[in-house]
Amino acid sequence: MSTPSRTRRSEGNWVVLLIIRMVGVASIVIVVVLYQASSRRRAAKSERLRLTTTFEEAVASAQSSAGAFAFQAGTAALTDAENTVRASVQVHDYERQRLLEQLRVVRNEINGLENGFRQKLDSGWTLIGESLVSPEDQQKALAEERRRQEEARERALAEARAQDEAAARDHARSEERELAERQRRESEQSRARLGEAIRNLPPLHTLLDEKVYSNQQVAWQIWVVTMKTISLGGKPSEDPERFQVDRSTVIDRVRSADTTMSPLLLAYRDEMLDIVEWLNWPTYVVDHQSASANYVPITFARIQDKLVMIVGTIASETVFNSVNVAMNTPKKRAAAFVQRTVLPNLVKRPITERLRTAKLGYLGLVFVYGNRNFVQDGVLASESLCLVMSAQDFATFAQRKLSQEALLRNSSVFLAVGDPFKSVDEYKFIKVELTLE
Repeated sequence: MSTPSRTRRSEGNWVVLLIIRMVGVASIVIVVVLYQASSRRRAAKSERLRLTTTFEEAVASAQSSAGAFAFQAGTAALTDAENTVRASVQVHDYERQRLLEQLRVVRNEINGLENGFRQKLDSGWTLIGESLVSPEDQQKALAEERRRQEEARERALAEARAQDEAAARDHARSEERELAERQRRESEQSRARLGEAIRNLPPLHTLLDEKVYSNQQVAWQIWVVTMKTISLGGKPSEDPERFQVDRSTVIDRVRSADTTMSPLLLAYRDEMLDIVEWLNWPTYVVDHQSASANYVPITFARIQDKLVMIVGTIASETVFNSVNVAMNTPKKRAAAFVQRTVLPNLVKRPITERLRTAKLGYLGLVFVYGNRNFVQDGVLASESLCLVMSAQDFATFAQRKLSQEALLRNSSVFLAVGDPFKSVDEYKFIKVELTLE
């Protein structure tokens, strides 16, 4: 190939290369420009998104602060947001103005809320926590608080009372236990003393043979004579009051009995009061030589190991005519006295529950009455008898559930023999069998 041809071909290649090179540079420039434009758009979009987020967060924070009455914090949040919007170069002016206008609206709203808040404070509203409370609600709240405090105080008082009552109950139970234990010990000691006292009692026949009953029989005769003398207008040599004690005085003395007297008297005080009141005999004979000022015409004996309460001597104004054939022996007069005077008196009134259930073995009644020869206007003589019944038969008879014959058959009757004016040593009670008419 010739040289010119090669030269033209070389020039053509160079031109092509130049064109290609120029096109490549332009493409690169275009790509760079397009990339830069795209980067700016992305940056602007990111800035707008950041600004929008900042704006929304600032508005939310300001509104939240205003809702919590933290108006300064809300205003500060809006101011920070305004500064951020103004400093942003990636948003258009119209967008910036729009955001600033919205911030101004929010600021005005917050200012309005703050003004209303201040006005309410000036009119008596109070900020409690995060709530603004009106005066009425404050009064209600105060009333409710007082009510809760009062309820709490009442609950505390009730709990204190309950604790005090529980302590008092515990103390009372403790005292009751102590009292019960003390009473148990005292009861055991009392039973022991009572048992010892009963074991030391004389047998019934020994008690009846003591001088007290013979002396009382003598005292009865003096009493009857002096009373007769007074009734006839005379002046007796003896005061009849020395030889008697009335029913009410006996009751008073039993009631006032103390520990210095017999433990049996104290143990059976209630039964003694009941029997004296229930028997209702007005007069008891007193041996003025041996009786003390607090003498009680009730004593105790034993039949084997069972307790016998002896009441008497009971004074009767009955005087039998010894000339009468039906009354000419002591047994006949005793039978008549028991049948006409003693037994009817035992059923005159309802028996008390205490007497019905009395823990006695036997009850003995000692009576003194008289006899005289009415034909010859003889000297008055006295006679004593003792009727001893089991406590069960006594209660059954008093309830009219036992006949007179059955009661006498189950009981013991003792008659005093011997003249107490002549020989006290020969005076004694003997057991007899009585026959009722």
